[in-house]
Amino acid sequence: MRAYEFDPGNRKIVHHAMIRIDSTGWSRYLDKQDPLPGFEGTMMGGDRSPDGVLMGWSPGTTTLRAKGPVAWPLDPGTDFVLELHLLPSGKPEKIQSSLALYFTSNPPDSHPCLVQLKDGTIDIPAGQKSYVIEDQYVLPIDANAIVCWPHAHFICRDMQCYAVLPDGKRQWLLRIKDWNFNWQNFYTYAEPVSLPRGTTLRMRLEYDNSADNPRNPHTPPRRVHFGRTSDDEMGEVTLEFLARNEIDASVLREDFGRKDNQDWITIYRNQLTWRENDWESHYNLGLLYRSREDIPEALHHYQEAIRLKPDSTWARTNLGTMFLGMGRLDEAAGQYSKVLSIDPADSKAHNNLGLVFSQQGKLDAAAIQFEEALRSNPRFPEAETNLGVTFAQRGDLERAAAHFERALALDPDYEEARVHLSQVRAFRNNHN
Repeated sequence: MRAYEFDPGNRKIVHHAMIRIDSTGWSRYLDKQDPLPGFEGTMMGGDRSPDGVLMGWSPGTTTLRAKGPVAWPLDPGTDFVLELHLLPSGKPEKIQSSLALYFTSNPPDSHPCLVQLKDGTIDIPAGQKSYVIEDQYVLPIDANAIVCWPHAHFICRDMQCYAVLPDGKRQWLLRIKDWNFNWQNFYTYAEPVSLPRGTTLRMRLEYDNSADNPRNPHTPPRRVHFGRTSDDEMGEVTLEFLARNEIDASVLREDFGRKDNQDWITIYRNQLTWRENDWESHYNLGLLYRSREDIPEALHHYQEAIRLKPDSTWARTNLGTMFLGMGRLDEAAGQYSKVLSIDPADSKAHNNLGLVFSQQGKLDAAAIQFEEALRSNPRFPEAETNLGVTFAQRGDLERAAAHFERALALDPDYEEARVHLSQVRAFRNNHN
């Protein structure tokens, strides 16, 4: 895919939109949980941005997003997931968004990466005329900046993003002296901006929360925190880079990933200081600490999320998975069973309960759970693979191979299925 075009359909009420892809089927499963179109919330689970490519729309964005030298592969069976942040108008509204895709026969030959500068600790007192946030990041590789996407809400006034080169010279990447939420855009550089390793990327945003700001939506002004709604504020600048090769791209993605993880931990911890019973912040902190293998913190935040929202199937599923990894099988089974009492069609809970039974040597019970997972979500390569492993353990190699093949048909890059299928084929060849 070389470009896309997005029309929100109702610009009056669409705050902004994010477009992602999902090859897991999980978003499709969430959509089936009620008869209404789509599903609510910002925690989706199976979606992701294509590597190094940010897809979205904000008011003022030009409709066609040509990517220039960047193209990316779109695998068969992949779902597009559209996340719309909506503004109330006080009356019923109709929305019919549309997405056009532009393809190319040339395979990707570039190595795109994303770097996002942001500050999620925004807390602007009512009436404060000048409130500044800043962030910075040091590039670990040589890279070319090709696209810049700034984002803030209504009371941001001055937006700056620049690079400080290793020799101390400053190079502007973006300057908007009078920010207007209704005129946002992606900015593609006429020529790639070459930045050497050791360059410091810096962001500085200034906000005016006084009555003198004609774009302040609050009369009189009120205290404003960081948040996703239009009444809150955000402040970020996303830069798209091209690395010289895939090794450099991996270095940048891994290095920036550590910063991004810590940034989000700071954001959610900050939210808990003024919204202490926010179960979603605890849930997201559980995800973040688990990704950095901080087991005590992850357990604590999942348990807090469940305490605040006992019917949170996502928090219970993730807590159960942590117990499973720790060998605490009975506790894991307890969490998955509770999930299934809330939602009997939860495919992840069925799959994971099957893993518990498998580790306990209960192969028949495990197979039943994997089959139930596939009944709820037929596009679930992990469940196909796990069911194949169960048949292999029973000695039924023909049925095992069939499930591994189905898993690979769903996800050609699913390495675990590929390894198991290779082992089954080798065993059968050696014994024929």
